[in-house]
Amino acid sequence: MLVYQPTGTIRRYPALERLICAAVSNASTAAQLLADPRAVLTCAIGHDLSIEERAAVLRVRDARNIQEFAAMLHAALYATETEVYSRAPSYSRNHS
Repeated sequence: MLVYQPTGTIRRYPALERLICAAVSNASTAAQLLADPRAVLTCAIGHDLSIEERAAVLRVRDARNIQEFAAMLHAALYATETEVYSRAPSYSRNHS
């Protein structure tokens, strides 16, 4: 889901941003996200995540703190996007 900001920038994962912000601002949410992300996905804060976002959250392993979790989450999302785009058909023009 893309959300356009007044400045013209695009937020690609606003639900994940809310999840990480909640974990940064609440130590118990951060601890739960690090210990049992599946449980966080079943509570109210995780309900608005897409299937892709949920899968990315569950791919994060062994993060020691919420900052490391966020970095690993970003890497997981980037890897998914790269994989999807690499499988997409390429359209080139042959001018022969």
